[in-house]
Amino acid sequence: MEGEIDAAIRAIQDAVRFLQSVCLHTQTNPQVLARLDALKTIAWQWPSIERRFTAHLVAEADPHQFGEACWREVLSLRLRITRAEANRRLRAARRFGPRRALTGEELPAELAHVAEAVADGRLGPEHENVIRKTLDRLPGWVDDATRDRIEADLTAHGSNLDADGLRKVAQHLVDLIDPDGAEPDEDLQQRRRSLVVGPQGSDGMREVRGRVDPVTGALLDVVIAKHGAPHTRDGELDTRSQEQRNHDALRTALSIAVDSKEMG
Repeated sequence: MEGEIDAAIRAIQDAVRFLQSVCLHTQTNPQVLARLDALKTIAWQWPSIERRFTAHLVAEADPHQFGEACWREVLSLRLRITRAEANRRLRAARRFGPRRALTGEELPAELAHVAEAVADGRLGPEHENVIRKTLDRLPGWVDDATRDRIEADLTAHGSNLDADGLRKVAQHLVDLIDPDGAEPDEDLQQRRRSLVVGPQGSDGMREVRGRVDPVTGALLDVVIAKHGAPHTRDGELDTRSQEQRNHDALRTALSIAVDSKEMG
C-alpha cells in the first residue's frame, strides 16, 4: 500500500508537469473550457484528500513525535504554511474529514453531506463556507435531525448553483426557521470585540482592524456624524471619500480626548 500511495503521488506530479507544458494550440476553445471545468472539479476534490490525511495523522499520532507541542506547529513547520492556515486545515479536518469512534471504526464526517459533495467535486470552498456559516447561525433550539436535513438541502442546491445563489437560498431557509432573528448574545459580543493596531509601515501608515461592540459602534456613529460629514472650505467642495472622512473624524475625536487632559 505504501508503494501504491507514493506511486499515485508521483503520477499526479507527472500529470501536473504535463499539463503545465502541453500545447493548447491544437485544442478548440470549447475543449479548453471543458478541460478548465474538469480541472476545477479536481481542485474542488483535493481538500477531501488533504483532510483525510490530516484527520488520520491527528487521530493516530502525537505531535511530540515530531518535536512539537501541538499539531498547529507541526503542520506550520513541516508544510511551510502560516499558523493561521494550519489552524484552518485542522478545523476543516475535524469538521469535514473522517472521524474515529472510541472502538476504532471510521465514522462519517461531522458534516457528512458536504464532505461527500466535496469529495465528488460538486462543491467548492465558497459553497462550503456558505453551508458551514449557515449551520453555525442556526438557533440552538434547532435539533440535530433538522440541521442534518438543512445541510443535505443546501448541499443539493449548491451542486447546481454558484456560491452567491446558494447564499440566497441559505438566507431564505434561515428566515423561514427563525424569522425574528436570534437575540443578541452580549457575552458573545464581548468575546469577539477586538482592535488590532499594526506596526508603522515604510509609508508611515498603520493598518487598523477589529470588531466593536454595540456601545462602541454607537459612539463611532456619533463621531462620524459629527466630524465626518462632507463640508466646504473656502468655497471648495469636499473631495474626500467616505472612508477618508471616517478616518479624519476619528482623528478629530482622539485629538479632542487627548487635549482634554483627562488622560493625564
